[in-house]
Amino acid sequence: MLLRWFETVQIGTRIVVDRNADPETLGEAVHACLAVYLSSDDVPLGTNDVIGILERMGVANAVSADALLGQLEAVRRWLKVRWPNAKQVVEAPITRVLEGGQVLSGRIDLLLRTDDGWILLDHKSGPQNRFTVG
Repeated sequence: MLLRWFETVQIGTRIVVDRNADPETLGEAVHACLAVYLSSDDVPLGTNDVIGILERMGVANAVSADALLGQLEAVRRWLKVRWPNAKQVVEAPITRVLEGGQVLSGRIDLLLRTDDGWILLDHKSGPQNRFTVG
């Protein structure tokens, strides 16, 4: 695999989150919201949908659903401007067998398939609050 370039970008504006919320759980909820949002062009995700995801993941009071929805919209706009014809693949599962037989598995937050190849995006919802693109 050849990494041609790497950059970090900040998208949208910083939103207020409850400092007492479990950052891992909140991060998973934000990832879930982003995955659903980017997968639902035909049926847009609304405030009540975001509230439902946050409630089911136990972080309903950790962040404003409207503020999070605004961030999701900012990500979609940025992607459409930056790579207008890209095919998006969200939460793509990956597995690799390492030397010695150990199996490494995980998920890629967002892959874009473009005419020039694949672009990997890693979303951060913590204090750094950025996308890493490579």
